[in-house]
Amino acid sequence: MSTAGQKEPADVVVEMFFATDRRAWDEVRDSFADTVRLDYTSLNGGEPVMITADDMVEAWKGLLPGFDSTHHHVTPVMTTPSVEGTRVILNGTATHRLSSAHGDSLWIIGGYYEADLVAGVDGWKIARFTFVATWGSGNRDLVRLAQERVGGGPS
Repeated sequence: MSTAGQKEPADVVVEMFFATDRRAWDEVRDSFADTVRLDYTSLNGGEPVMITADDMVEAWKGLLPGFDSTHHHVTPVMTTPSVEGTRVILNGTATHRLSSAHGDSLWIIGGYYEADLVAGVDGWKIARFTFVATWGSGNRDLVRLAQERVGGGPS
């Protein structure tokens, strides 16, 4: 439960997705603790990483603006207690659009997100963020094309 004037944990996560799609990077950064355990292993393989929120946002800035648009649709929200504070779980799809002369102009990935939030003086912050991919459709090569478009490297 939040104190007066602070957002609920679920609202922090949903608003982070909305800010990401609008490229409101300061708002995205404000959603996260200073260090984040980021886990996209179901999508990209490898191991979860500990990363500063600043570096994570910079990596997203090196990819997402390369798309013509993105849309993260998350629902429903389930909130449960966690060891560190509160866990928010959301089903979601992420649609990535980039006009492509060769292949589909959309890449859509679906699954669920788990975000563990910790309470601080500035409100709830995401300290662990996991995406569990369960399906995908379209042109995954758009990720590479988007990175090239903004001059970013692999994320």
